[in-house]
Formats: sequence, C-alpha cells, structure tokens
Amino acid sequence: MGRYNKSTAIIKKQQGKTKVLEIPIEKTKTSFSKINIYILIFLFAFAFYGNTVFNDYALDDAIVITQNDYTLKGISGIKDIFSTELFTGFFKVKKDLVVGGRYRPLSLATFAIEVEIFGQNPYISHFINVCLFALIGLLLYEVLSKLLIKYNVSNKWYYNLSLITTLLFLAHPIHTEVVANIKGRDELLSLIGVLISFYYSLKYLENKKPINLIYSFIGFFAGMFSKEIGVTFIVTMPLTIWFFTDYKIVKIVKSMLPIIISTVIYFIIRGAVLGDQTAKVIPELMNDSFLNMTLSQKFATIAYTMGIYIKLLFFPHPLTYDYYPYHIPITEWTQWQAFGSLILLLVLAIIAIKGLKNKSIISFGILFYAITLAPVSNILF
Repeated sequence: MGRYNKSTAIIKKQQGKTKVLEIPIEKTKTSFSKINIYILIFLFAFAFYGNTVFNDYALDDAIVITQNDYTLKGISGIKDIFSTELFTGFFKVKKDLVVGGRYRPLSLATFAIEVEIFGQNPYISHFINVCLFALIGLLLYEVLSKLLIKYNVSNKWYYNLSLITTLLFLAHPIHTEVVANIKGRDELLSLIGVLISFYYSLKYLENKKPINLIYSFIGFFAGMFSKEIGVTFIVTMPLTIWFFTDYKIVKIVKSMLPIIISTVIYFIIRGAVLGDQTAKVIPELMNDSFLNMTLSQKFATIAYTMGIYIKLLFFPHPLTYDYYPYHIPITEWTQWQAFGSLILLLVLAIIAIKGLKNKSIISFGILFYAITLAPVSNILF
C-alpha cells in the first residue's frame, strides 16, 4: 500500500446539517503536492505567454503609460491618478469621451510605480502581466478546490477537476489580448481582486471567522478600483456558491455583504471624483459603433456579435486585437447570422432556466456566461 493523503473530502448531510468528511486517498506516483501544482500552474502560464515578455509598447499603452503625464511622474503622480478620470493624464484635461466615464486608478498606479523603479520598460511590464496571469491561475485553482471538493475522488493529477479546469482556463487563446497587452492589466488585477474575495468568502462559510470577511472586502475593493467589470460577481459569486455547495441562501447572502459594501463605497468615491456624468457624450463613431445604424440594425448586429462570442469560446479563431467600427459589419434581421444567433440565445436561455431547479452544470455555465457578459453586451447600456 502507498501513503495516504487526507486532502480529499466528501459532503454528508446529517440531521439537517452539512458536514465535510475527510476520506483517505491513496498517494501514488501520479499524485501532485500543493507546491508542485503551484509550480505547474506558474510554468503553464509562462509556457503560453512567456514570449510576450519581449514585446514593446502598443496601442492603448500610450493612454496609460508612455503618454500619460500622471504615470510618467512615477510615485508622485499617484495622487493625481486616484483623483481624476482615467483619460485625464493622457489628454491633459478632463474630456467626456465615453458614457459614464472611467475610474480605474489601481492599474495606473502600478504603472506609475514601475516607471519610478524601472523607467519606461515594456519588458518589465509584460513580465509582470504574465506573473499576474499565473497568480490568477493559482487563485482560480484554490477557489475551484473549495467549490469542487466533492468531485475530487482521486489524488491523481489527471483526475483533479480543479487543476484541469484551471489549466484549460490558462490555455484558452481568448485571454491573449488581456495578457499580451500591457494596458490589459486592469482586467488582470480586477479578476485577482475578485478571486481573493471569492476565496475568503468561501473560507468564511467554512469557519465563520470574521477576519475572512475583511479579507473579502479588501480583495473586492481592490478589484473594483482596477476595473469596474468586477461588479458582475455580486451576482455570479453567490450563484456559484449556491450551485456547488449546500449552504443556505441566508448564509451565502451574509458572506456577500463585504463585496456589496465595497461596491457601494467604490461608486461613491467614483461619483465624487468624476462628478456629473449625465452630460451627453459628443457623437463619434469610435465611441459609438451603432451611431449610423437603425434600431433594428443595432440589435441585429448585437445578436450576431453574441453569436460570435459563443463561437470564440469553442473555436477561438480568428482573434483580433481590436474591434474597430464595422469590423463586425452592419447586420440585418434578414441575414441568417443575426436570426440564427437569436435562436441560439433563446435556446440557451430556456436550457438555463429549466436547469436551475436541479442545479444543472450546463445551466450554471450559461448563466455565468450571460451575467458576466451583460455589461459589455451593448444591450443594457
């Protein structure tokens, strides 16, 4: 007999209570220790994106680094970064270029610190981005290990659902733009903050220690200050916990209080910094790709775009670094691309709703995808 490891558990209901029971799993030559898993994830991230370390600045990097006055000041520019709109350091004055404005100071602050220490060095910036992506892999693995604990019936790495899922996430080409583009750090930091919050929310549900709620608050707060897209996890985080655990809804909601509070505080600060954002933005094609479309054309094009998003999840080719206006052409409802995409979306919606009661994994996947994509779908805003 080989050595045994008590890292695997089963979930058991007893007298109305949920219990986690440790069960011994044989440790074999194909078993991975936690440190080996961390090393594998880190190397896996660099295997796919290590080549980007030697790239130069490109495109939007001018907005956040090379032509941003506040970033170029180094540490002394951080005060201005946190007290102004995202584009102010680039345009030198406040401009209403996009609806609602942009307030994402944390990623800009990291660039300012880099400039202070290393000067303008794209190789350092790219290296940090890849390291952050690797960190996302580590955090994702830890979160999944808690959520999928009852599915890990073997210590063999190729049966480790949390590890395999993490590696698939890291390997998916759709992340290329975020990791390879230095400016994409706002997305990376946002997800890191969210995953930290997610991990400590689960820890709180396990041991009821209030300190975990504080850590959850800090993580989500930092994520929101990196990019506000993290706000979607106010919905997807409790949804995920409900799907994969047996915790009562009341307990789940209680564990979500830190992220709700941090979101409210973020938007209060954002409002104070940006001021009135109700002023109409000057109509311009680069900021409103639907400018010259009829309402029918707009929603037909959106439907077609949603279909493209789904295709890229399963067949990520071709990819592009930017979707300029009319990269996706104006679409009519008479075209099969729009109508077919709409039918597909309706079918997926029906499947998601029908699978809710039984906590279908397919239903969860559809709902998670739809909720996280909703703010940038052009349907709501």
